[in-house]
Amino acid sequence: MTLALAGILVALALIDSTSFGTLLIPLWLMLAPGRVKVARILVFLGTVAVFYWALGVAALFGAEAAIEQFGDYLTSRPALTVLLVIGVGLIGWSFQLESKAKREKKEGKPPSGRFMKWRRMRWAATTSESRAGRSHWWGSR
Repeated sequence: MTLALAGILVALALIDSTSFGTLLIPLWLMLAPGRVKVARILVFLGTVAVFYWALGVAALFGAEAAIEQFGDYLTSRPALTVLLVIGVGLIGWSFQLESKAKREKKEGKPPSGRFMKWRRMRWAATTSESRAGRSHWWGSR
């Protein structure tokens, strides 16, 4: 591995470490009511580490095989043009998704998606349980 490749990998790792799964879920586990369960946090982080390791090994072997097989084609001008178009299209799509979310927020629409549906369902269950004599969603008083 060259120094330039290592630098790129370090930069990608730093960007990825700010994602929801590797930053906010451990914080959420630590801020949950009650005692901090260190084992639960370590299991989560270990699972993420093992998954990324397995994904990296699979990508390494897959990339080596693909480069050996299609290396000449992937460096041709048409292939690079297709990759550029795909990249620009993905960036444009991300801006479209962001503007849609901002527009819905401005119009006062509630956030959509599976997570928000689950959250509303949990909120409804929590409020009905608290009226029934239970103070928390995770159990009795």
